[in-house]
Amino acid sequence: MTGAALAACRTAIAGAACLALAALAPIAGATGAEARTVCGKKTYQQYGETRARFQGTLATLRPDGSAHAVIYHADKTAPLGWSHSLRLWRANHNSNWQVQVVAVLDQADTSQEFELQVDRKPPIAFTPGMITTPISVNEYELGADLDSDVKIGIRDAIVAGKRLEWRYASASGGRSSVRFSLSGLRAAIDWLGCAQGGE
Repeated sequence: MTGAALAACRTAIAGAACLALAALAPIAGATGAEARTVCGKKTYQQYGETRARFQGTLATLRPDGSAHAVIYHADKTAPLGWSHSLRLWRANHNSNWQVQVVAVLDQADTSQEFELQVDRKPPIAFTPGMITTPISVNEYELGADLDSDVKIGIRDAIVAGKRLEWRYASASGGRSSVRFSLSGLRAAIDWLGCAQGGE
């Protein structure tokens, strides 16, 4: 992230949250001497993470062993070049995949439910009690306390889809809707399973 982008980010959101989001941002042309092949895929190192691209999905392995598949909603007016993100992540190969959504712009009112709709399937509703913010106020973990089978079902539905729409009530009033292409997500999840050592 450039100095100007970081300053703009800090103006838009809290500094600590901005720095956390900076670590999630896609890096153009990041290759170089640290590039290596992992599970048949060429990777690169950034922010201490091992990263690989799968169409519109960024797959990352963090130093703590956690695996993340991230899709960004591009927006040139946002400080980091994206306004929202969708993330599937798990702590280790024995963990269930968790769903997280992030709003850099147009943050959400967590006192009202979120909806995720994959393609034309019935929406998956997350009531306020199922929405937590363990990292920062604009990073929303969905259904962390759900039963394992339910989490697997949600993960499978998302991975099998082509598009996902996140609908929520904006903290500033009104309703917001963000669409993500799920291109490359299945390949990213499969690769992360291999790279994490459990599949």
